[in-house]
Amino acid sequence: MINIKEIAEEIYSTDNTKTHKDLVQNIEKNLSLINTIDYNESEDIYDTYSQIIADYGLALAEIESYKKAIPEIEKALDLFKNNPKRSEERRVG
Repeated sequence: MINIKEIAEEIYSTDNTKTHKDLVQNIEKNLSLINTIDYNESEDIYDTYSQIIADYGLALAEIESYKKAIPEIEKALDLFKNNPKRSEERRVG
C-alpha cells in the first residue's frame, strides 16, 4: 500500500522544496503514485491528498503554467467541497 504521508514528507521536505518550481517537480515525480491513492480510505488520507493537489495547482499557477494549474485547482476545489468532514459539519451545524 502506498503511504501518502511518506510521499508528502518527501514533497514538503525543506531540503527538497525551496521554490514553487521545486514543489511542482517533486509532486510530478510522485504523481503516478499519488493518482493511484484511494483518498476515501480515511479522513487523514483525504486531507493529505487534498492538500497535495491544492498545493500542486497553486504552485503551477505561481510558475505560470496556467493550463496545467486550472484543472488541478478545480480538482482541489471539488475535493474541498466533498470533504467528508465538511459534509458532517453541515449536517451538525
